[in-house]
Amino acid sequence: MTELKPVLRIVHVSDLHLIDREFCIPRNTEVLISHLRGLDKSISNGILSKLLKNKNSVNDLIKDLECGLTGHAPEAMKHVSDIFSDLGKDSEWDKRKTWLIDTGDISSFGDDKSLSTGKYFLDSLAKKLGENVPVCSIHGNHDAWPETHPLSSNPEDIARHRKNLRDNHYDKNFPFRGLSTNVDGTDSKISVHCLNSVLHEKIPNGLARGEIAHDKWWEQEGSPNTGEQIRLLQDLVATDGSNRDLRILLSHHPILQPEPDKYEVFMYLINRKEVAQNLQMIPGHPNIGPLGHLILSGHTHRVFPVLDECDYSRFSTQTEPTSKNNIYQLVIGSLLKKHPNKQLSETYASKENLFAERCPHTFQVLRIYLNEENRFIMKRNVAVRNGGVGPFLFYTHNQNPNLSLKFNTSPVKYK
Repeated sequence: MTELKPVLRIVHVSDLHLIDREFCIPRNTEVLISHLRGLDKSISNGILSKLLKNKNSVNDLIKDLECGLTGHAPEAMKHVSDIFSDLGKDSEWDKRKTWLIDTGDISSFGDDKSLSTGKYFLDSLAKKLGENVPVCSIHGNHDAWPETHPLSSNPEDIARHRKNLRDNHYDKNFPFRGLSTNVDGTDSKISVHCLNSVLHEKIPNGLARGEIAHDKWWEQEGSPNTGEQIRLLQDLVATDGSNRDLRILLSHHPILQPEPDKYEVFMYLINRKEVAQNLQMIPGHPNIGPLGHLILSGHTHRVFPVLDECDYSRFSTQTEPTSKNNIYQLVIGSLLKKHPNKQLSETYASKENLFAERCPHTFQVLRIYLNEENRFIMKRNVAVRNGGVGPFLFYTHNQNPNLSLKFNTSPVKYK
């Protein structure tokens, strides 16, 4: 049996969608949903269906809008705490590094109390994992909601909330290095770089779209540069990057989007193809490798790839057949979101959505090792809460070697 050397454990959560007990859902948001639900079918199918390119997409859009209002399931919080306590007792990792990563939508409406409650809850989970476990968190599109649905808001409230969110809750300029650790006895390191995919404007955020573009463009003069974040990330990695390092990227919106046909209008990253292409290498530094080897995301509330998939290469952002720089995308579902019990239309009847219906609460544990060739590999374990009731249980891939990701980095060198 091949001996693996444990290096780092990552616990990845996303989309808590907390609503503080003192927060009341605004009346104008409920009215918006009511109006959409009551649209005349001829108008709905005649205009919106053409826009959304699917006869069921109008109903699916309304379902997604309603789903965004449900908040979290309070009873799930205890079950999350229990399984995190169990993870903290794992003897294989009690003397090794663990990171807790959150990829956004910690709140449902972006209000201060819910954001603070979410961060407090994440800190409590980190303490259950062990001593001095750091938390790396980015914001999602729901955190950018101005305490109401964006489609019910006005530009002044959006701008006011945007400033508060970025000044008081997520004040770092993107991209930034969120976490980094040296691999003991080597000249290699594992790092996490954070990207901002959130759009605050009424229509894009109302349709849950994202874009990795110019961070804090509203503070700059002139037109925003859509490639600015990636350019800055290239500079950041080029400064001290190596082809023996393992780089992880965080983006709330997946860059490799599950079900691309469904997400033509809402819930998708507008510039995902350009971003995927530009992540492949750093201009002028071809030997460093890609900007990231692994992308972690949330947003869709769906595990991707689903647990019965065994060919992870199908989920890479490789854009050129001859490229060696496979960049893998993993998406996790919601940790706590209240299960809406909605009937799936044919648009939703995919493996990802059927799994999300069975297991609405999920998170993943990523264990990174060095193999006998001194290359990084990773094992993925997904914890699920069947039917949104009872405790979390782990589905493990460890029995199948094809379900271990092997990253295309050069072998680490021991000092």
